[in-house]
Amino acid sequence: MIPIASSIVFSSIFTYLTSAIYVTPIEFVSESEGGIFAAAFNAIILSILPLIGGLLLLVILRKRSRLILKIFIGAAFLLSGFTIFTLIISGAILTFSNGIQGDLSFTVAIPLSFIINIILVFVILSDKVPQRSKNIVSVIYGGGVGTLLGTALPLWTGLLMVMGISVYDIYSVRRGPIKEIVKVSKEEKEVIPGLSYVSSDWEIGLGDLGIYSMLASLALIQFGLIACIASIVGILIGSILTLQLLKKREFLPGLPLTSLVGAIPIVIFMILSY
Repeated sequence: MIPIASSIVFSSIFTYLTSAIYVTPIEFVSESEGGIFAAAFNAIILSILPLIGGLLLLVILRKRSRLILKIFIGAAFLLSGFTIFTLIISGAILTFSNGIQGDLSFTVAIPLSFIINIILVFVILSDKVPQRSKNIVSVIYGGGVGTLLGTALPLWTGLLMVMGISVYDIYSVRRGPIKEIVKVSKEEKEVIPGLSYVSSDWEIGLGDLGIYSMLASLALIQFGLIACIASIVGILIGSILTLQLLKKREFLPGLPLTSLVGAIPIVIFMILSY
């Protein structure tokens, strides 16, 4: 529960900071012009991306090259993290300073973001860094990913994407890439750095933390603090129920139940807003 709650808190704080700047929407077709059909198309495309990433990771694992694995994961974290932390730092500068222009805030944020990312990626990839430190970085990145998605995705696109990825999560854990990745990593005794929060009792994927955080961020951006708190409560309730179910199984998709309960308040606020 602590990593989930922590990731959501980070996301809520990051979202507040990024509210000071304009974030370009992530959409292939304009939802404002195409409505629900455009949102569905965007959600389908976005839901396919985790599948592609999972297949690439599986191929790399089967190559049995730890160097290639680290390069792949490091590049993914650097590219996504640079975008995330540039937005957060720039937003923080604009929020807490007077008279600073947007261009200047980005000029300051870019090198800071680069330095922060280098440090965090080192923590993730280094074999000498303890797992507790890696877990902290995973929680921060989870909150950052949630912030980026929650602030950049239109409402319907975000909700439908969560539905799509949740359905994919069920397939992937039972028969798809995630099941194969876990199997291969166990056979090869290969620890995949940075992609999950690992405790002595259970493990949760970075993607799960990102989606949970995204729901809280989306609620905050679209409907305000009360909706965000309601969504957070739903996410935590769904997480507790999922962890109870996990006691009876070795593996369980973390998204479907938790995302459903976490999305219910958003849907309620959306209906009330009409």
